[in-house]
Amino acid sequence: MSAFIYILEFVVSYILIFFLFKILNKIFLKKFNDITSVIFSFVLLGFLIFFIAPFVYSFPYPVFIYFPALIIIFIYNLYEISKPT
Repeated sequence: MSAFIYILEFVVSYILIFFLFKILNKIFLKKFNDITSVIFSFVLLGFLIFFIAPFVYSFPYPVFIYFPALIIIFIYNLYEISKPT
């Protein structure tokens, strides 16, 4: 049963990270340019994952799982921004 809980936390966390990144990016786009908003979103969610996730999730060392997902989303968004129109 605990494996199911870990998998459920894993999937829900990835979805939350993706949507939080998109929401923060849209908020920062109102004030800053594209690249700056992606960087600020990455830094803010990085702090959230590093400092808050160990207290919320039951999975041991959640930073090692969720931070790489954030890096992948960050690189993908930078690629989308730098793609020529």
